[in-house]
Amino acid sequence: MMDTDAGPMAIVLVGAMIVACVETVGAGVVNPPGRKMTSLRYVSPLRLEKGDELGHFHLGSTVIVLSGEQRVRWNNAVLEGKTIRYGEALGRATAP
Repeated sequence: MMDTDAGPMAIVLVGAMIVACVETVGAGVVNPPGRKMTSLRYVSPLRLEKGDELGHFHLGSTVIVLSGEQRVRWNNAVLEGKTIRYGEALGRATAP
């Protein structure tokens, strides 16, 4: 769970079968042995400024962002089946 200007949010990093590992700013390389599911909770707060890297996948996968109701204004140009380019905004968080 993260506290943001738009209220609390959660980020779930989903590593698919071909992902080598996930690397985060707070935990470094996360590579569970034996393909076991791993859950991390940061003991000390992780502070990121706008635009800072939270982490990345080694080979790519999926990120799920959960927010409070009415806290994201979605980009209406992003449609099902449309190619999304690196860096393209999917939406903007809105203040409570």
